[in-house]
Amino acid sequence: MSGASAGTDLLPPDLREQYEVRLEEGLDAFVVVDGLPSVTEAVKPKLVKVLLRKLSEVGRTSADAIFMPLNDETKKTEGLVATFILSLIAINSL
Repeated sequence: MSGASAGTDLLPPDLREQYEVRLEEGLDAFVVVDGLPSVTEAVKPKLVKVLLRKLSEVGRTSADAIFMPLNDETKKTEGLVATFILSLIAINSL
C-alpha cells in the first residue's frame, strides 16, 4: 500500500470521489506580490498591465482578478497585489 493511497482507502467511495485531487484539471494559485511601487489611481492601470505581462509567464489571470489595496490617506496603492493564477505553469519563474 503506497503512502498516497493509504488514507483514501479508509474513506467510503462516495467521499473518496468527492475529495479526490484531479491534477489533470490544472492548479489554481492564490498569489501575493509584495514590494511593488506605491502608485496613484491614475498610474494603477499601467502597473496592472506590467503585472499581467509578468504573471502570464506562469499562468492565466486577468485585470479583474487583481486586487491592489488603496491607502485611504495617501490615495496610493499599498505596494502589494493579490490575485489568482489559473493553470499554474511554474511558480519558480516569478
